[in-house]
Amino acid sequence: MEKKLSHIDASGNAAMVDVSEKLVTSRTAVASGRVEFPKEVFDTLAAQDFFG
Repeated sequence: MEKKLSHIDASGNAAMVDVSEKLVTSRTAVASGRVEFPKEVFDTLAAQDFFG
């Protein structure tokens, strides 16, 4: 089996892939994130109830 990315063309650019023949399936994705503020910014936002 050849190992290559299916959505990257020969020039290394993102490319669309034809998925019209694929079967419909159920999929689930889970994501998370993290935002870091300098303490001064966090304190200012917390004082303004930004997180509540």
